[in-house]
This record gives sequence, C-alpha cells and structure tokens, in this order.
Amino acid sequence: VSRELLEYAGRHSEQMFLTDARTINEMYILNGVQPLSNVAVLDEPGRGSVFDGSAKMLSPGALSEAKIDGLLINEINLAKMPVFRLVYEGHAGPLLYETQPEYRMLCRLIPMFKRSTLAVRKPPARVVAFRSVLNSVGP
Repeated sequence: VSRELLEYAGRHSEQMFLTDARTINEMYILNGVQPLSNVAVLDEPGRGSVFDGSAKMLSPGALSEAKIDGLLINEINLAKMPVFRLVYEGHAGPLLYETQPEYRMLCRLIPMFKRSTLAVRKPPARVVAFRSVLNSVGP
C-alpha cells in the first residue's frame, strides 16, 4: 500500500500530502532512504518516531494554516494512528485516487468469499483531497 502511495506522490510532485508516521516511514524506506519533499507527517506523540529527520512535521493545530492538497491513506496503519484517523475523518474531501484491493487466493477461486472481511489480503491505497475546514457533522 505504501509503495502505491509513494508512486502517486512521486507522480504529483507539485502537490503537498499529509500522512501518518508509520506510512511515511514505510515510504521513506521504499524510496531508498531518501527524503520525500512533498509529503508531510502528522505529529502524533507516542505513536512512533519518524525515520527521516528532515520530514516536515505538522501538529493537528497547524493544519488550518498548512498548504496540504491531499491525504495519503494506508488503511493498514490507520487503525494504529488515532489522531491521524480523526484528521482523515474530519478533513477528507473527494477521493482522488484508489487502487484495487488484493484478495486472498481462495477468493480468486470462489468469488463469493470476497464478501468476507477476511477476504482482503491488501486493502486499497487511497488519496483524498484535504479540506482545511472541518466537515460538518449532523443536521
């Protein structure tokens, strides 16, 4: 998933993206331990350190002033990063990019098993537009 997000960010080098610490670490390693100039990371204390010391760190309070075009979403890591999940839920705009999920071999042989939550071997990589104003909730 992080490889697909890295490729997307590379193809859109004129845009700035925000992601979580786990995902940016994976992207940094996949990028040959080279900095990612157009990917910032949400500072989420207690949720792991960022390998790239030059990575742009943003606190949740600084997001309204930051120029962020999109959020890079790796669902495998999303559950482990509660503050980033809240940012995603509150600031997600339209879907910009999504890969196809990969299903387990059994689902390829018996397609009806794709309905099970255990059927997905690799969830899709997602990129959503970033809305600087919180999405309204309720009526």
